[in-house]
Formats: sequence, C-alpha cells, structure tokens
Amino acid sequence: MNTRQSLRDLIEQRGMSASELARRLGEHRNWVIDRLTGRVQIKADEVPRFAKVLGVAPSAFFEPADGRINRGTPPEVPDLRPEVVIQALLERLVPRPERELITRLVEAWQSYRLNIVTEHHETRGASSPPGAPAESGQAPPEG
Repeated sequence: MNTRQSLRDLIEQRGMSASELARRLGEHRNWVIDRLTGRVQIKADEVPRFAKVLGVAPSAFFEPADGRINRGTPPEVPDLRPEVVIQALLERLVPRPERELITRLVEAWQSYRLNIVTEHHETRGASSPPGAPAESGQAPPEG
C-alpha cells in the first residue's frame, strides 16, 4: 500500500468523487485524476492539502512498518503546522538514529538563530524597532 492507494481508500470511504475532491482543493479534476492514477506522483507538500480536505492527519497517508495503514480517529481539526507535518514525516520515513541527528541539528540551528536575534536585540536596545540606528549612534551592522 502506498500514498496513492491510501488517498484512493480515503476518498472511497467518504463516498467522494474525484470531481468533488478537486472542487474542495480548488484544483482541476484532471489534476486529481493524474495523482490517483499515478501519472503524476503525489508530492510531499500536497499531502497536507489532501489530509485537510479529507479530515485526517497527514500521517494517515503513510504505512507503518507492519504494512497496515494507520488511519486512527481523525482529529476534529488536523494540525497542519509545518513542524507537525515534518515531524510526522520524519517518524514515518527516517530511521531512528538519523531522525535523532536531524532533530539535534534543527534544535542547534534554532538555538543559534535565537541567540543571533537576542544579541541583535540587545545591541540595538529593547525599544528600538528593527532597522532603526543603534542607540550608540553607530550604523547598524551589515548583513
């Protein structure tokens, strides 16, 4: 079972036609049919759109290691924030050691960005809006 088959199953379970799905997505009917037939591969950024329209979590499109589709009980409103979708994809597609490494790298990057923003804020003064000259009368740093 794959993402395309999961999509077909979910559409069938809801008694929805390709035309209705296309209308709800704001796409042409052929756009949906191309994905259902495999003429066009379903892209990762399309999964959350399908999930929202079908009322399931994006993870419903990916099968766990035992080969069963985990449809679960769909949440009332799927959480489609990028970090949630990315975490679900990581959990389904990336082996644990690599997933932990990716998570640590992302956390280090976020910490670095937070430190840069904090340092910038402290050097400019808490009341200065972004882009305002520094209180010391010096020009803002380049870059």
